[in-house]
Amino acid sequence: MEGECAVCKTKTTKNCAICRRVFYCNAEHQKQDWPHHRDTNCNAYRIKENPKYGRYLVANRDIKDKEIIFIEKPLVVGPKIAAHAYCLGCYKRLVPNQSNKYFHCKSCGWPVCNMQCARKPSHRDECELIKSRIADSNVANKRVCEFVNSEQKDPLYCVIMLLRILLLRKSNPTAYAEFMKMESHYEIHKRGGTLLNRIYMEVGIPYLKRILHLEDDMHSLLKIFGRLDVNSFEIFNKHTKLRGLYPTAAICVHDCKPNTRHTFNQKDFSMTLYATGPIQRGEMISATYTQLLWGTLTRRKHLKESKFFECTCARCSDNTEFGLFVGSIFCPICKKTAREKAPRMISTNPLNALAVWVCEKCSHEITGQQMTTTQEELRGSIQKLKKDDPMHLETFLLTYMDVLPPTSSIALDCKYALFQQYGSINPVPGYELTQLSEACLKRKLELCQELLYVADRLEGPSSKFRAIIVYDLQASLIQLAVRNKKLKKDDAITKAFEDIVTKLKEAHDILVTEPELTDVITKNTEQLLSSLSQIGNPK
Repeated sequence: MEGECAVCKTKTTKNCAICRRVFYCNAEHQKQDWPHHRDTNCNAYRIKENPKYGRYLVANRDIKDKEIIFIEKPLVVGPKIAAHAYCLGCYKRLVPNQSNKYFHCKSCGWPVCNMQCARKPSHRDECELIKSRIADSNVANKRVCEFVNSEQKDPLYCVIMLLRILLLRKSNPTAYAEFMKMESHYEIHKRGGTLLNRIYMEVGIPYLKRILHLEDDMHSLLKIFGRLDVNSFEIFNKHTKLRGLYPTAAICVHDCKPNTRHTFNQKDFSMTLYATGPIQRGEMISATYTQLLWGTLTRRKHLKESKFFECTCARCSDNTEFGLFVGSIFCPICKKTAREKAPRMISTNPLNALAVWVCEKCSHEITGQQMTTTQEELRGSIQKLKKDDPMHLETFLLTYMDVLPPTSSIALDCKYALFQQYGSINPVPGYELTQLSEACLKRKLELCQELLYVADRLEGPSSKFRAIIVYDLQASLIQLAVRNKKLKKDDAITKAFEDIVTKLKEAHDILVTEPELTDVITKNTEQLLSSLSQIGNPK
């Protein structure tokens, strides 16, 4: 790629190693232009601050769809609050011996794969700290030395991330100072009452104070626990679920219609943040900390309980949720009306969980609490269904079709579960794409179109959720073409073929960056393109 030097306009192929957007013919000209380039063109973002959001990110320039905004390495990586036994060296799930016990590190007593893993850098420093603090690992550290195979997750893992943060005080003071800038919501944690608070007070702090004899007072430890809770990201490792702390990503503003997605490198756990659509200069860079298909009542409750803030984003503020009515039900008085014209119950104030819900047509009202209870009861009914049998989900949708609008949260949850089971990337056995009956394949295509309609309104064009739907839609169309064997060499068919391949590859390019999908997506794409070639590529 060639461009003009930003200083002298000479043609050159040398460009900025960070953004690759601006060219320089030599190092002197790059150095000369750096102050201007750094602040206006190079970094995709800058940090701002205000009373409402605290510190947050805004686009420093126009950001393109699918562009990498930044790649960030974690301050620390470690277990979730509670976890099944797994190695603190390589993070693999541990396999117990014949006595139902695990191999334990001979220095600190914590379960690991073997002594080779016990000596890995990820565990070494905390191991030395624990070893130096316990007089007798067989007595004082008895709690971890007796870890056994259990179906229950052990809450003692909550201390590992905290220890790794404390070790930064000496090993990386700059990183520790960055961590201390993060919000802790200490006053909320101090009041107690949450499950996490009980775990810290009953399990974490006693271990840190009584077993390891840390000098830090309880209030300081609670603040660290709080910062970890509020700011950590869940990492889907190939072997288990971890969490990591990313200072820059942590200050992305939450939005229920985010403009970014993130992935994790499985080797060093670095995070890559991608734009899921064009982001204009000055626009906030946002992420989401909740589930896309939840209604406003559920999303705001989750955010209040887990992140301690009241979301007022555009989606939460719109009582129709961009015309999708995700949190609505049909009016119980008017439900005998034709389904496509049935009026829905709509909140009179979506930012108030207790606000009255009113029918679009008649004057019927229900309280916010009644709506919450109804939603929870319906969701509870879904959880009781057999998840490995699509017919149970189909029956549920038919049973409640006079209660749930087609794009309501609970209906969408069912439809997405069915979408995943009918010939998806990882389908239910017996429901592979090539094995679907004609009726099931038709249903798959129908589900793809319905979910795509929702995705187009709730996320950017390059979101993971939308890419999965687009990918499966193209895969289903290919399967339909293979069955019909009607791919002829005329202009209309050629254009349709090209469109399918283009969309398939676009979705593939997004999903292949997701570590848990990389291998299966690559394999599936090869098989799909091979299937098309066998029935005659119009090209």
